[in-house]
Amino acid sequence: MLMENKTGKYFKYALGEIVLVVIGILIALQINNWNESRKKDRTKQSYYNQLITDIDKDSVVINRLIEVTQKSIDDYQKYMELFKKPDLDINTILEGLYNVKRTTENVMFNDNTVATLISSGDINLMPIEIRNGLLDMKRRKDYGTEVEKINSKGYVDIALNSFQKGGWDIESRLENQPKYADYLKFFKAKQDRVLILEGAFEYKNFGDRSRIEGLKRIQNEISILKKNIQSEIK
Repeated sequence: MLMENKTGKYFKYALGEIVLVVIGILIALQINNWNESRKKDRTKQSYYNQLITDIDKDSVVINRLIEVTQKSIDDYQKYMELFKKPDLDINTILEGLYNVKRTTENVMFNDNTVATLISSGDINLMPIEIRNGLLDMKRRKDYGTEVEKINSKGYVDIALNSFQKGGWDIESRLENQPKYADYLKFFKAKQDRVLILEGAFEYKNFGDRSRIEGLKRIQNEISILKKNIQSEIK
């Protein structure tokens, strides 16, 4: 009886020790999970703040590009409006043509944080709505940037051909050199250059209108994305 009593006490003691060990392990796992959760949350919060910074920078870039691109469209439209007036002086029309904005620039988005999220796999830390929004926006930006490169190259290739017909100041330089102008067949070259510029500006105007449509879509998307991200910032 004494031996059975001791054995029973031993098993109870051993069982209690096991229970305590299991409880200790569970507590340790809970603390570890809590620490990991806090670590992930700090990482997400850091990304959220970086994304907001990138979005704000993109908004500035987009607003500026829409403004300058619209100015280019308006300049071209002013030139086209000239043709509604009958029997204009040739120089008036040429002046309108040469006043059309000739330069162009490619859009540069701030995608460093999104690129880091994708390459590191941390994109999976984001809530699904934000994750999908970031990926969709990245695809739209990449597509828009590629289209812009194609449009810009097409315009530049056409516009550069006009330089083969003489520099921008060739007309004023040849005013006192009729013999040289005749030798160069300048007036025929001038007609060709005008036609080339006409085509180049029409091509550019099409690209400018397409650019504004694309930029406004991106602008709308990043506005929605910013609100979603801000709702997650603590």
